[in-house]
Amino acid sequence: MKLIFKILCFTILEIIVLTSCNSKPKAEEYVFKSTKNTTDFNLFMPTGQIDICGWDKDYIEINAVTRVYSMILSDKKLIKFSHEEIEKDFNLNVLTADSLINAEIILDIKVPFLLQTINIQTKNAICNIKDTFGNFYITGEKSTINGDFKNSVIKINFIDGTINATLDMTSSTDVLLSNEQGETNINVIKTGDKSLICANTFSGNINLVLSSSIPYLLVSSATTPHVLEFLTSSPQIYEDNNYKLFINNTSNNSPELQIFLDNENGKTKINNAFFIDIN
Repeated sequence: MKLIFKILCFTILEIIVLTSCNSKPKAEEYVFKSTKNTTDFNLFMPTGQIDICGWDKDYIEINAVTRVYSMILSDKKLIKFSHEEIEKDFNLNVLTADSLINAEIILDIKVPFLLQTINIQTKNAICNIKDTFGNFYITGEKSTINGDFKNSVIKINFIDGTINATLDMTSSTDVLLSNEQGETNINVIKTGDKSLICANTFSGNINLVLSSSIPYLLVSSATTPHVLEFLTSSPQIYEDNNYKLFINNTSNNSPELQIFLDNENGKTKINNAFFIDIN
């Protein structure tokens, strides 16, 4: 009888545990707001999802949602938020303990269109960017960024991440992308005059899509076993030592966009481009 009772208790406990695991835990929600006249936003968030969008208000608003899938109630305390305003800087730190593995953190961030600078430090977060116009800086290890950029300066430094950058600029911009082992995808729709794109990798791939209407000069390293592949045509190439130069100058004006690609051991693919020999 005691054995049957123990088996019954264990079965009931097992059902409760399995039911709890299958149900989505309740979300914890937080809201952070900056005061007016904020010019710089600094975010430190090792992991999770970051969604940033510009708006016409003069303050930053952050809606944070966290879920902890652990059965240990005390694990909820392993996610901590710390924010402060120092002069015109708004700083937010999202801290998680290394022992917390199964958790979800999502930040929905609205920033003023006129915000000067966004700085983000991550490790393996997913970051989605759109409608921001200031300077943008992000560092990460295995992070992913999906950006629809209209910024003046964009600087991204990853180790083994994924960069998906769409550039639709109306003014001059500097884009500096470093991704040592990861995938870098650049889609250039439009740029302002005197713009610059620099992308480098050691063993990753660079995929570049260019609008054929943009006058540009492209310089690509040709280090063996570097592979440069054109998906739409086989252009004539001017070779100078370790570099290959291309120009698209259909308007007979000086190139408004300069592009420098440095790829040690990966592959570079260029699409939707019309090239002529610069000689």
